[in-house]
Amino acid sequence: MPSLRILVVEDEAIVAKDIQNRLKHMGYDVPSVAHTGEDAIRYAGETLPDLILMDIRLKGQMDGIEAAERIHDRWDIPVIYLTAYSDEKTLERAKATTPGAYLSKPFEDRDLRIAIEITQYRCQMEKRLKASEEKFRTIFKNANDGILYLDERGTILDANDKIGAIFGYRKEEAVGKHFAIPRTFSAPKQAELSALYQKAVSDGFARLASLDGVHTDGHPICVEASCQVIERENGERGAILVVRDITERRRAETALRESEEKYRTVVNNNPDTVWIGEQGKGIAFISPSAQAIHGYTPEELLLNGARIWLESIHPDDRQKAKNALEALEEKGVFFAIEHRFKKKDGQWVWLYARAVNAFEKDGKRFFYGLTSDITDRKRAEEETARVKAMEEADRLKTALLASVSHELRTPLTAIKGLASTLVQADVEWPPETQKEFLEVINKESDILVHLVNDLLDMSQLETRTLRLEKTKCRISSIINQLADKLKGITREHQLEIDVALDLPPIYADEVRIGQVIINLVQNAASYSEKGTRIRLEGQRANRDIMVSVTDQGIGIPSQYLGKVFERFYRLESGVARRRGGSGLGLAISKEIINFHEGAIMAESEEGKGSRFSFTLPIGEDAECLENIKPTLSDKKPRI
Repeated sequence: MPSLRILVVEDEAIVAKDIQNRLKHMGYDVPSVAHTGEDAIRYAGETLPDLILMDIRLKGQMDGIEAAERIHDRWDIPVIYLTAYSDEKTLERAKATTPGAYLSKPFEDRDLRIAIEITQYRCQMEKRLKASEEKFRTIFKNANDGILYLDERGTILDANDKIGAIFGYRKEEAVGKHFAIPRTFSAPKQAELSALYQKAVSDGFARLASLDGVHTDGHPICVEASCQVIERENGERGAILVVRDITERRRAETALRESEEKYRTVVNNNPDTVWIGEQGKGIAFISPSAQAIHGYTPEELLLNGARIWLESIHPDDRQKAKNALEALEEKGVFFAIEHRFKKKDGQWVWLYARAVNAFEKDGKRFFYGLTSDITDRKRAEEETARVKAMEEADRLKTALLASVSHELRTPLTAIKGLASTLVQADVEWPPETQKEFLEVINKESDILVHLVNDLLDMSQLETRTLRLEKTKCRISSIINQLADKLKGITREHQLEIDVALDLPPIYADEVRIGQVIINLVQNAASYSEKGTRIRLEGQRANRDIMVSVTDQGIGIPSQYLGKVFERFYRLESGVARRRGGSGLGLAISKEIINFHEGAIMAESEEGKGSRFSFTLPIGEDAECLENIKPTLSDKKPRI
């Protein structure tokens, strides 16, 4: 809103400057300061201020009163006179110019502000009064409501054109008749309206009423009438009757009531519980079906709904439900959660609760929600999951039998054949041959042991009974301990090891992590040609340690890359069978890494080789071990 613009007219420069500063400090705008009557007229025309502070006594041929008269005649700008003293004649001249106020010098800021506000208000009122009749006639003529001007007996003295649209009769037909026109209202209604009107005129205050009537074309109408009692010029009382057609609103209200009744019927007969919660207050409404679903009456839930809900929820689901309720109350975050609920009779059921909408009413925030009993659905899902688990177990059993039977048969056949040969009584084998046979038997026995160990590991992983002995250790130490075994696995390949010396420690089971490294290196050797390079690396990756095994083998087709960590999966296509095995090595490795809260992944390009990597989180207090001096096992592995 722009500030009031005030022209200051004062012949004393110091006084004028002081008034200007005081006005600006009060928040008013001072576009100009004049020191003579002539300047005042000129500045008033140039700036057209909202108000003028005029000193009555000005130096020069024109005093403040004459200047105010000319300004008032040309631009009708209100004036406040400033004067230290004045004679009676001067004051009479000043009064003739109808000033807004007088201020005697010296004056306080409070008096100045009051004078300005009063003058501004008076000026606005005068302008409004001048325009009031014009506005009244415009409003009277163009109002959307019907307006009747009545005398003390209720006779229509004047009416606007809207009356015709509401009741059907023309203004000329209405003037001179009683406002309760027979064609519109029945005889009993006319008598009732006349009595109400006479009481309103007698009491001297307005009354509101809704009236049913009939349009001149015969269709029913409903109007809302407002009666304002007034004093007429002749001293008699009269009234302004404002009539509004509310026929459509009445129809809408009727339709709304019918809709609310339908909604109430739907809510009361809905098998789901419909509830409304008030922010910070708990449950404000809950439908009758709550008793069937929760076991508690709606009255019990209205009194202690939040407490009952949280206390009756299964302990495993309670925090989830509590978080959802707090997020709804504090941030208005809608929720949808499934949880187990103990009914009043002790029966456990599955419920699906959700807050689905919000609305404001009387400055309060409410949440609208539904709760469904999904016990039957959850039981069906559990049965489906059980069937799928059985099917998966059957599939795995079939895969296990297919894989293990073959892997067992091959080494057992070799062991049985060689053992039978050695124990023949009629043949005496040379020591060299016996040693060769025994080496084969030993090798095949190792294969059987490896197979059995894989099966035992997978069984423990499946049943979550695998025990991990986690300690603080270093990847370099684990690899050093595997040196001999890694040499044996890669004796026909070129093994390169690159593990950074300054890697921080990890918190892990050394034996199991060693098992993963052996599995990855053995896998690389199995699918790589003799003489090719296998690279084992260890490095830091943000907050993890990453170990990678890269080979120059046959690679893995992209369509099979996602299956390499599945149980009993072996890539046999395009490569001669390098070694026996259960097909569980990579699956076991994945589970071991998961137990360590790490990740394992595979990258490959067909015909060029593969890269298998896993990550392990760095120990929480690794910093305290950073300065430990390396021991033999801390040194960079070399093979």
